[in-house]
Amino acid sequence: MKSPNRQPFSAESAESNAAQDIEIMRELDQRPPRSAKLVACIDFGSGPGGGDYRTYLLSTDRGRSGWSLWLMVSDYDTGKQIYCEAASGSPCRGYSAKYAAEQLLTKVLEDERDIGWADPPPWGVMEAGLLDADDIERIGTTVFAEDAL
Repeated sequence: MKSPNRQPFSAESAESNAAQDIEIMRELDQRPPRSAKLVACIDFGSGPGGGDYRTYLLSTDRGRSGWSLWLMVSDYDTGKQIYCEAASGSPCRGYSAKYAAEQLLTKVLEDERDIGWADPPPWGVMEAGLLDADDIERIGTTVFAEDAL
């Protein structure tokens, strides 16, 4: 429920960050703050065995005016974890971390769907954080609802 004085939440996913490949993520060399909270670790891979593992983290910016959704993946060449800021949203005040995580992850997956980088569910939640398996299933159903028509 939205209070009359609360600013609407706005989620943005930079086009270059909507579907990062590992090379770009290496070049960006970004890292979330240590205070970032786990959103979820998800296996987006289709079929048996999966394999498209992504971990999402949520943080606030230094001034606590907005939220950042971070993507963490393994660099298959080096085995190291690499990161990029996948989306941002604001305002921070008046919105829970869970709400922000859901809105930002939805935005990222919509953008990935639109450029052909995201496959429809089923997805597996390897580790729940701010969002659990039910939340991820609801997001997947929402993002890919038009595919069911």
